[in-house]
Amino acid sequence: MPIPVATGAAPTELEPLAALDAALEAPLAALEAREAPELDALLSAEDAELLKLERDAGSVMEEAALDRLDAMLEDSLEIEAAIEDETLAALEPAED
Repeated sequence: MPIPVATGAAPTELEPLAALDAALEAPLAALEAREAPELDALLSAEDAELLKLERDAGSVMEEAALDRLDAMLEDSLEIEAAIEDETLAALEPAED
């Protein structure tokens, strides 16, 4: 008994699909052409908003980094003052 082999759709079965595809192509192109400027405007506005958010985030990160540097500088100055005080305290008895 022979085994049936699927060879795909017959060309006559695909013709209605090809015709439907061709019939939808022109309205789809018209829709894309009509909507493209509006979509471009929306994307441009969204891009501008994202750029602003990125700049704002960068400013916040920059400010946080400056705050950390200020804190580190204050700590360094305190450590330097403490070392200076200890050095002066260690030298005072030697002067007596």
